[in-house]
Amino acid sequence: MLSRSLVSNKANIYSRFAAARNFAKIFNSSAEAVKDVQDGQTLLVGGFGLGGCPENLLRALHQKGVKDMNVVSNNCGVENFGLGWMLKDR
Repeated sequence: MLSRSLVSNKANIYSRFAAARNFAKIFNSSAEAVKDVQDGQTLLVGGFGLGGCPENLLRALHQKGVKDMNVVSNNCGVENFGLGWMLKDR
């Protein structure tokens, strides 16, 4: 039998998760999704090299022309794809 505090804690975690899902943003385009990204901000990029990187969002950032980004990633990929676009343009 689960203790009352454990059951209460589990319900609290679920309600926080459900509330967070209600704040999810859905954008019509990658450009719209990155419109608030500004020069000099820090960008954390998931994926592993070319596999799983957010290529459409990175392309939109490249096309937007953001500069002086601090990028945290385990791999920049290749020159003309993903983070490679931003690295090439510095």
